[in-house]
Amino acid sequence: MKKAEQTAQTKQALTASLITVGRKKTLAKVSVADLTRASGISRGTFYLHYLDKDDLVAKVESSLLGDLERGLDIGMDTAMDPNAIVSGKQSPLMVNMVHLINQRRDICQFLLSPVGDPSLLGRVAKLLRDKILGHLAELKGEAHFIHDIPDAYVSQIIVYGIIDIIQLWLNEPQPRSEAEIVDILMKTRFLSPYQLLALEK
Repeated sequence: MKKAEQTAQTKQALTASLITVGRKKTLAKVSVADLTRASGISRGTFYLHYLDKDDLVAKVESSLLGDLERGLDIGMDTAMDPNAIVSGKQSPLMVNMVHLINQRRDICQFLLSPVGDPSLLGRVAKLLRDKILGHLAELKGEAHFIHDIPDAYVSQIIVYGIIDIIQLWLNEPQPRSEAEIVDILMKTRFLSPYQLLALEK
């Protein structure tokens, strides 16, 4: 086996052990000893790749955020197109985002949970907010929302509306399919609260 492959397998095993140990302990209480015991990898090998547990977590999160950022650069135009919901066309951005999270469901479920990394949620929210504002600036010439509600409140509704749906999905005992979640995300982005409450006649 090539060294690069062996390194990749070691890192995958340690990430998997983080998930395993995380089912019993909060992230703050997970130790290097816990990770090496769960993975069967020696402490010496662990320290060849990471400075400590926090370094492992930081690199896992950096990889996740990097992939998410690249995914959010694809198809933002259709994610903001109201006609997409009428045509039933799914936004590539939503499809990519949901697929990425589903591929890393276990680690996302742990790190984004109350017993995971409390700072990660804020960084995911900032990434989403920055991407949305950046595309708004391209579309409208300004990075602002509706003028009679402060931007901070509107962005909170939009960004955490997406995050809340993803977190609910991550914690479902029998998770809905990726296609169902994309459909829910698309509809809840474009339907008004009155439509969601089925109050319109």
